[in-house]
Amino acid sequence: MYYEVYADVLFVKNFWMDFLLLMVTAWAARIPIRLRRILMAAVLGGAGSCVLTIVSAKLNGAGYFLGTLILAAGMTWAAYPGWRYLGERILSVYLEGLLFGGMVQYLEQFHGLAGIWFLGLGTVAALLVLAGEAYRKYRHRKAVLTCKVTIKHGQSRVQLEALYDTGNSLRDPVSGRPVSILDKNLLRMILQQSGLENLPRVIPYRTISQEGLLQAYTLEEMEVECPDGIRILKKPLVACTPVETGQHQMILHRDLLSS
Repeated sequence: MYYEVYADVLFVKNFWMDFLLLMVTAWAARIPIRLRRILMAAVLGGAGSCVLTIVSAKLNGAGYFLGTLILAAGMTWAAYPGWRYLGERILSVYLEGLLFGGMVQYLEQFHGLAGIWFLGLGTVAALLVLAGEAYRKYRHRKAVLTCKVTIKHGQSRVQLEALYDTGNSLRDPVSGRPVSILDKNLLRMILQQSGLENLPRVIPYRTISQEGLLQAYTLEEMEVECPDGIRILKKPLVACTPVETGQHQMILHRDLLSS
């Protein structure tokens, strides 16, 4: 059996879908959006989909699945470079892609996906996925973990409530150590009361809306009360927050309680 493949149409369709998918994944995983890299990854995804479609007749089911997985990994690396959390991001892209594809197939029953209709309904599917992710984040925010923390540094002893959330992935670029965020006034008081010489280090940070440099300090000890007991963290790295942290004076790093 023979069939015709219009590579240009196939490329445009997959390019647009991959672009929307990568944007949704970046928003869902709180990854800083770099438009040029996402566009480059979408081009890679569109070209890869054309190749997979052309050679699909020669591939069995396992081979085709492996090809889609490799393509998802390549797109992920191109859009969000770096080894840390790469596997998690590849899985996120792949699962979001399956959900995205299922929604597009569902919408297709209302109108044939061709031309402007494909772009429009594909965008509607992306907005529906975004709405689902927004609801999931809302439910997650209601279940975030609040921990009691005791900071010990020289002569200073401070007890406070800290927020443990997956949004803080800040690390020292040199040592790779996790960096927690502390209210700037509280951190200043701890340093002044410690009676120690406190040498700051500069930590670059980037969020979706801003980027810059933070002053970070190595403290002596931090006790964190977790559901499974008390964790004692030696020489924690704590940075001064550039903005107000809300009702919590401290935001713990995402990996502190799992390490």
